[in-house]
Amino acid sequence: MDRRSLILALPALAAGCAGSRPANEQQDLVDRARFAAESLRFEQNLGPELDRILPRVRGVIVIPSLFRAGLFVGGQGGSGVLLVRGGSGWVGPVFLNIGAGSFGLQAGVQQAEVLLMVMNDGTVNRLVDTTVRLGGDVSIALGTVGAGMSAGATQNLGRDLVAYARTSGFFAGVALEGMVISPNHPWNEAYHQAGATPRSILETGTLAPGAAQLARLLDPRV
Repeated sequence: MDRRSLILALPALAAGCAGSRPANEQQDLVDRARFAAESLRFEQNLGPELDRILPRVRGVIVIPSLFRAGLFVGGQGGSGVLLVRGGSGWVGPVFLNIGAGSFGLQAGVQQAEVLLMVMNDGTVNRLVDTTVRLGGDVSIALGTVGAGMSAGATQNLGRDLVAYARTSGFFAGVALEGMVISPNHPWNEAYHQAGATPRSILETGTLAPGAAQLARLLDPRV
């Protein structure tokens, strides 16, 4: 390529690099969600409980980091990853915004990794179509795993969501009522394709290759 051709090509190359950065950002969240799910799946007390509940769920939201600092969620304004069970396996991911609402971490808690089990199709539809407030628009049962706490039992399976968390502070416990979840439309488009919506992502019935390792962690261990 001569110098003139290189100069003419630079704007296109720059645009291509700019376009790739958001997708890298989303993949980073998927990877962090995988690490969080792996950590919880192989937690001694929680692992068997997840093996019992996972066959019954319609979807799973993974929130890699729930911080107390400044009462905000996640590292960059709050983000979660949703996978939904389809006819032949997991579908997604759908990216979600996590808003603070009126939720909070109990005293002493600095960080929590959270799994939200979506127990019915109606709740899946709400999560992908609109903004949802936990404890208001949908019901939630809480169970934490961490310092001094045990996994939530399955007697709460009648709820729309069942939450499990592992905390890294002095006292375990996460109060999620009032937390607001909504689709992250720019991130869904950046990761999948222009014009992609949470609904259209699920209607493909496919799992993005970058989420394959996360999906494997959400299958019950035999």
